Amino acid sequence: NAQGHDSAEAIITSLIALAHACRMTVTAEGVETVEQARILRTLGADRGQGFLFSRAVPHVRVHELCAGFPVVEKLGAVEAAKN
Repeated sequence: NAQGHDSAEAIITSLIALAHACRMTVTAEGVETVEQARILRTLGADRGQGFLFSRAVPHVRVHELCAGFPVVEKLGAVEAAKN
């Protein structure tokens, strides 16, 4: 419902503001859709992780999968990739 969405957004915005006030970087976890990434970026999250970026992989394959690719940490990179 709309009220639940508004409450969730208010909580997320408050947590992001608190973390930034403490000079922390905010990583939004569990990002599954481009829409979620867009909303979280708009609310101020610095980074994101979740199935939108990669499914879980065994730790022994992480280096192999990342070799040759720039690290994409910013949620804003999702928007750039769409263009």
